[in-house]
Amino acid sequence: MTFTKASDNKYVDDESGRTVFARDGQSPESVIEEAALVPPPTALDARLEAKRRIIEFVSSRDASQLVVVQINNIYEQIKLLRKDTLTASEEARAVELEDFNLEILAIRVASNDLGESPPVDFADDKYWPE
Repeated sequence: MTFTKASDNKYVDDESGRTVFARDGQSPESVIEEAALVPPPTALDARLEAKRRIIEFVSSRDASQLVVVQINNIYEQIKLLRKDTLTASEEARAVELEDFNLEILAIRVASNDLGESPPVDFADDKYWPE
């Protein structure tokens, strides 16, 4: 790893673009040594961020509750799909459930798009759907 000084306390890895910051009085050498100890993010890190965002989107307390919510939504969708005709409220609910699934899919696609070597700032909102 080689770092270039970008400003008074900011250093940028020439290869990855990763930025590290020096604390007051910290030498450039120690900043670079510390940065070398922190591994670059992986695809697993991006998947965990996606999971966190999905849990937040669903307003779930944890991953276990998220699974229950998703299964319940699937059962509800199947029930609606099996009906010959839907009432206006059932039609509206079917659209809500579809939108719910599309939002979760968009988060998963964003995670996959980050690839095997996501950027250091992979958790930044710019990489994820609103």
